[in-house]
Amino acid sequence: MGHMGRLRALAIGSSLALVAADTDGAVDSGAEVWTEAKTEEIVVWGDRFARWDETRWQIKTEVVTPFPFLFYAEKNYGVAVSGFQVETVMACAKAWKLDRKHYEIDCHFEEIALQASLADRATEGRIATGNTILAELDTKLTGARIQLQVADDGRVTSIDLEGLEKDDDREQYIHETMRQVLSRVSVGFDMKMQKFNQLHEGKWIEYRSRLMSMPLPADSTGTQSNSTVINYLSFYKGQVMVQSIGEGLIVVPQLGSPHEALMSNFSGAATSTEGGPTAGEWGESEHTEFVTPETNYDTSMTGVSIYDADEGFMTERVFAVEGKPTASALFNSGNYWHAGRIRILGEGEKPSLRMTGIISPRGQPQPGLPKWVPIEALSK
Repeated sequence: MGHMGRLRALAIGSSLALVAADTDGAVDSGAEVWTEAKTEEIVVWGDRFARWDETRWQIKTEVVTPFPFLFYAEKNYGVAVSGFQVETVMACAKAWKLDRKHYEIDCHFEEIALQASLADRATEGRIATGNTILAELDTKLTGARIQLQVADDGRVTSIDLEGLEKDDDREQYIHETMRQVLSRVSVGFDMKMQKFNQLHEGKWIEYRSRLMSMPLPADSTGTQSNSTVINYLSFYKGQVMVQSIGEGLIVVPQLGSPHEALMSNFSGAATSTEGGPTAGEWGESEHTEFVTPETNYDTSMTGVSIYDADEGFMTERVFAVEGKPTASALFNSGNYWHAGRIRILGEGEKPSLRMTGIISPRGQPQPGLPKWVPIEALSK
């Protein structure tokens, strides 16, 4: 039965009689009289927020963006990255009941590993700088917390990052960048369930899924997105399985050069040159300039989730989201890719994580750098 002590109720369809009467109210002997009875089991879950009740999760996610993200160290250094992978063990607990249908959830990162690929040419200096920055971010994020606001229908309505300093512009930029990065860790939990959170075989439609959104650099104005996801629940080899297919559109605003941001947003911004990190200026010949106009991306999503039939919540999910510029785009700035896997951990389970550091871009092995190894998801 599970610790929720779930309750069962039977909804009995009422009998319906169709009786044809003649003008004087008498029943016509030729009239068809029939009844239809339908029985449907409705499960009333004792706690629709049980998946957040002192649970631990292993999460793997990988993202490739059509524009670079700037990863900063606390002092001076900064590199532009074109993709990143995050693996973490996250422990969650219910923190505050906001209202009858919403809870605030407090999760902290027991362990975390960050890998990233460089947007610029991978010189020895940039690789060294990138490794230094990732190691610092790893230390900052280990033990940090994210706060989620969740609804009783399975949706994640808000994501915030706690535990990083925000005392000056640079720290605020680092905080927002990591919040955007770690939003890809938590969006996999977002799935609107059937009415009353039932686990009945059949399909339902979900609109504006957070999973079909795109993270943006910290100094951008945000995206607009619309999506439609069709979920289909079935029973397979004793498991409750939900298959999801979605389509949508993401509108990304114009983004400027990250290297201009390095110099204009912060004083003393450093570069990573062949000789290693310095506090000098960016050299025009040393760095690729990225300026993209507003662009629309057609997006598609596929995923599979496993639900616990006794507890009524998702215990595992794998998914892949891909976005391609629409035909109306002025130029092809590249595709968006996001794949992930979440799974609940057993008591005392401690999975091993990858090593933090700079890696090759996805599908583009480079000499002297570890390969981009796809996570266990629906990678093509």
